[in-house]
Amino acid sequence: MKISESNSNELKLNIGKILPQSRVNGPGNRCVVWLQGCGIRCPHCMNQQFLSREPKTVMTVSELYETIASIPEIEGVTYSGGEPFGQAKGLYFLGRKLKGKGLTVMSYSGYTYRELISRKDRYISGLLSTLDILVDGRFEADKAASLPWRGSRNQKVHFLTDKYKHCEKDIDREGVDMEFSLVDTDVTVTGNFHGDLLQKITTRLKDDYGIIL
Repeated sequence: MKISESNSNELKLNIGKILPQSRVNGPGNRCVVWLQGCGIRCPHCMNQQFLSREPKTVMTVSELYETIASIPEIEGVTYSGGEPFGQAKGLYFLGRKLKGKGLTVMSYSGYTYRELISRKDRYISGLLSTLDILVDGRFEADKAASLPWRGSRNQKVHFLTDKYKHCEKDIDREGVDMEFSLVDTDVTVTGNFHGDLLQKITTRLKDDYGIIL
């Protein structure tokens, strides 16, 4: 599939948040990029702040690539959201640049893999071609689970290259992975855990220490 590269560096992406380093959003030490905007709107979505399509932080492909490339000691990038495949064109060209730097690429999507390929959209197909891992499927609160990289049991992990095939044996391990990251004054809580656990921690920190997340 041939896709024009003309002016690809100037394509704009609506970014909700960037976490420079994380160890619970995919294998190894990864930069996480939350894309802003989602049309699926799963009930009880844990990332409500990234649903609106209103511009949050608008960056060109080139700007986002340079930001990621400057982060030390990461082995890859994970796209979350929001819905990354709602911005497939820009992420396709970004993914090509990241792979050229030797980084791995992982993405979440509320759509299933079958739904994505059935769209027959060249940029969606292009984005899929840059991924090492896809975690697909809508969040279903009645199937909530603490599984690696997933919020509910219906979601599936697709290893699209052989890079992380060795992780396949541990993909159904039960257990909470929760990460608190503090960058300047911004606190990010991420990982695979039930939403009520975060509420309990938030309440305890506020009541006992006066800390508000």
